Amino acid sequence: MNLVKIVKYYFLGGLVNVCGYFLYLIFLYLGFGHKFTASVFYVLGVIVSFFMNRRFVFDSGISLRSGSYRLFAMLFFGYIVNMSILYFFVDLLGLNPGVVQLISIVIVSIMFYLLNDNFVHRKGST
Repeated sequence: MNLVKIVKYYFLGGLVNVCGYFLYLIFLYLGFGHKFTASVFYVLGVIVSFFMNRRFVFDSGISLRSGSYRLFAMLFFGYIVNMSILYFFVDLLGLNPGVVQLISIVIVSIMFYLLNDNFVHRKGST
């Protein structure tokens, strides 16, 4: 593992997630549902992160076509994980959606680093 790459990934990802998380909390406060709000900011965050990671972290030069197919696969998998966490801990157990989403961000970000490095932006792919 490349420590510089990990630091860049979490720095940029942290910026995206902090902004997204505060918007998530604002939308919850405004009365939007936790799953709808998480869905909207999840998609926006992944798209912004893809372009930032492509350029500043992984320096992959991967084509947008190939990258978008892989990004979609990663996005779909991560979305299922995120929604499952929200469903189980908020809908079934009644825990606070703000706290649960914060924990979910950490879990999904670790998964996304590994998928970005080994699948989406892997060397030798176009």
